[in-house]
Amino acid sequence: MQASAMSLASCAAGLSVRSGPLAQIVSVDKPTIRRSTLPSTGVDPAQGGSAPCGAGSDPRSADGGIAMAFKDLLLSLTSYPDPSAPAAIAAGVGYAALLEARITAVTFEIEIPMPMGFYADRLVDLSGLIATERQKSATQARELVAAFEAEAAARGLAHEARVAPANTVQTPALIRDHARLSDLAILPLGPTPDFRNIVAETVIFEAGRPVLVVPEAAGRAPALDHVVLAWDFGRPAARALADALPLLRRAGRVEVVAVETGGPAASSRTGDDLLRHIAHHGVAGTFTTIPMGDRTVAEALSGHALAAGADLLVMGAYGHSRLRDFMLGGATKAMLAAPPLPLFLSH
Repeated sequence: MQASAMSLASCAAGLSVRSGPLAQIVSVDKPTIRRSTLPSTGVDPAQGGSAPCGAGSDPRSADGGIAMAFKDLLLSLTSYPDPSAPAAIAAGVGYAALLEARITAVTFEIEIPMPMGFYADRLVDLSGLIATERQKSATQARELVAAFEAEAAARGLAHEARVAPANTVQTPALIRDHARLSDLAILPLGPTPDFRNIVAETVIFEAGRPVLVVPEAAGRAPALDHVVLAWDFGRPAARALADALPLLRRAGRVEVVAVETGGPAASSRTGDDLLRHIAHHGVAGTFTTIPMGDRTVAEALSGHALAAGADLLVMGAYGHSRLRDFMLGGATKAMLAAPPLPLFLSH
């Protein structure tokens, strides 16, 4: 009873408990901006009722069991040097509406350190330039929050916005920490690699949560009419399948795609075995094998998904960390470098 009351109190207050050298980033008594909006749950606490944060529809499945669901989403927004595009906000909020989930946007006011040196301010007004850039980041962060809140409110979504001071080196780990306390992290990426790719790699391989990579320039609204699941019978693919089940249940069509690489069979199980497995979860799918030819695996998968008009590509993230330098698998690296469509990645 005591633990339940504590959990409910923390939920209502919107608190995060952290320790370590970066605790000030999320501590409620430091200059972190938090705005949280929750819809009415129709539960009267005076009558002894309670509801979880962002409670919406009953998560019970048709057979009465508790169904897995994405109910708490994280959207990472970039404030500097260029702010995230409006399409990134629209995509994040769109997926939250599609999944009937609560969404939290997080961004940072980037603190640029002052170089130490006798000539720093003698050659140019370096302190003035840094102050200008810091103000630019702070202004853009608040504009992102305002745009996010307007978009989420228009959709009637439970939402929260967080803005905190941080330097560039800190941001990948901070976003990773936020992602660990969410069901799904939404990370917008541009058409060419930049610092956001470092953030994406950190979250994918260290957060322990699935990631939805969204091409920032994408024009069409989020949809789940046609979902492609990349399959090779390997561990990352199996992990991605398990994590993506809440999405697959909502999909209009699920197509499992295996790329023929010409190598030996990777498993004693078959595509039919996989289809039977997902059918137990209420997912009807088809199994397709495509030739790799003279393409890479990434090119074969993205080419097929785009040609089929898929809304989402689900795949396992391959790679490992050696001395904290990520060694990405070829397909994962190529997809992150230039995401051709929304990617659901799990490691």
